[in-house]
Amino acid sequence: MQSNLHNLGFTFFITALLCCYSCNISGDIEEAVDEFRQLREQSIFAIDEAIVGIQNGLMSSKDALNALGRQLDGSVQDILVYNVPYILDRLTGEGAAVGFCAVDFGANRAVHYLRIMKAELLTGKLPEPAPPTICQSSINAIDLNAPFNLRSIISIYGYDFLKKDSFQVFLVDNEGAVLELENSLQFQTEYEFTINLSPYEDAFLSKWNYLSLSYSADEVFAISILQTQEIPPQTETKYIAISKFGFTPVHTGGDADFEKHGPQVVVHARLRHNRKQAYLQIYMLAEETRSDWTTAAGWSPNHYFYTAPEGWHIEKIEGETDFQNLVSYIDNDQEVDIHYTTLGEANIMGDGEGDDAGVHTNISFNFAYQVPVIITED
Repeated sequence: MQSNLHNLGFTFFITALLCCYSCNISGDIEEAVDEFRQLREQSIFAIDEAIVGIQNGLMSSKDALNALGRQLDGSVQDILVYNVPYILDRLTGEGAAVGFCAVDFGANRAVHYLRIMKAELLTGKLPEPAPPTICQSSINAIDLNAPFNLRSIISIYGYDFLKKDSFQVFLVDNEGAVLELENSLQFQTEYEFTINLSPYEDAFLSKWNYLSLSYSADEVFAISILQTQEIPPQTETKYIAISKFGFTPVHTGGDADFEKHGPQVVVHARLRHNRKQAYLQIYMLAEETRSDWTTAAGWSPNHYFYTAPEGWHIEKIEGETDFQNLVSYIDNDQEVDIHYTTLGEANIMGDGEGDDAGVHTNISFNFAYQVPVIITED
């Protein structure tokens, strides 16, 4: 776009003379000058009317510009860069590109362009471009915890991105030190450009606090750099029911028959875990109460009742894990004895007909206790 026009005073003066030529070229030149002045004043008055109409909501920007186009003399429009067709074309493009910037974006931009048109008429040249306006960016922060592909290219949306060489991008640390990121800007249109951070690794970016975008040495946009954070692994507590379980302790002493001499019965239990599985162990002692001290005793095999899911491990079993003397009594019959314990119902067979130890002396549990198992993400 050209920045300087022909001297409008001279152009209007020639226009006025040509308008008078058909009347009488030897007529008063002063009359032609007056006609030129009137033509410019009428044009400026019409522009002001259009501005007031838009600002007061009396008409839409499009209607105001179309009305202005009908009022302006063709010779005036021909010499202006910001004439009515040009302004309408720019408003259409901007509305499609960045119309989301504000509810009254179209009206404000129409007034902005009409003021440029007025300045052209008064001075014969275009005013300096307005500073850019940033409406939106594709991300709200450079989050080093986010996937790289979602933050390596930052799209900036707005308008008046005319003087592209006046933009600069800097990284700024918490002590005010700055580093310019040269060749990081790429302009797609007058309403959009990108900042390319893909050449910079997180270890480098983590040294800086924010990214600053400047225009003619003034900051017009800034975006924070969110440092990498250690995200604590997720932890959950699972309450696990234990399935029914029982075992027969091995014969460890005397003959195999209690012969109605007890036995003395003691039961313990414990909850344990490795990295992936939780399990239960039961201890049972059944000992004859007189010589020859027939005995069945020992710990059960591991009864696994929970396996952590893939990507998780067992941190610990919450609460009590060792249950001493869940049951302790002297068996005085040859029936199954039922005992209610912290873990649930224990069914115990001590003495019976014939050999007992290692044969039918046993214990089985119907568990009523739900085990709180704490698991953590790997």
